[in-house]
Amino acid sequence: QELAREIADADIMCCLRSPVLEAASASTIEAMLMGKPTMVSDHGFYAELPDCCVAKISPATEIEGIRDSLLALLSSADYRDALGSNAALFAKATFSADRYAGRLVKVVEAAATVSHPLRAMESFANTIRRWGGLRNSELVAPIISAQADFAGAGVCSPADNSCN
Repeated sequence: QELAREIADADIMCCLRSPVLEAASASTIEAMLMGKPTMVSDHGFYAELPDCCVAKISPATEIEGIRDSLLALLSSADYRDALGSNAALFAKATFSADRYAGRLVKVVEAAATVSHPLRAMESFANTIRRWGGLRNSELVAPIISAQADFAGAGVCSPADNSCN
């Protein structure tokens, strides 16, 4: 609630990060939802935002970029209003709970389709181990590699019922 109050009181938001470690930015999303003109770093999550919704600052020329963006934003109410309006429309369509839930359902459905091949590979690997196949790395290596590729894709592992 305090963040929302601060954003509401701001004329322009500045969400510059280096390095960018987050997959998204709550402060940027909140600013966009509130229709605030926002300056962001032009990399990571921020680079994926439409140019018509945020003022992007190149990390390579950050000082000049901040100066130029501030001058443009401060000298034109029309530019500030357009950036804020576009940001609000985009954020309301993109960062909604319904959209998030829908995308999460798709991920879960995709993970479910991968669990069957993982179980089959695990079964094959266990059978080969019982037959002494661990001594023959040429026989086991392709199965272990395929199993690792599937598991590394960020899906649930049937062996320990966890997610990567």
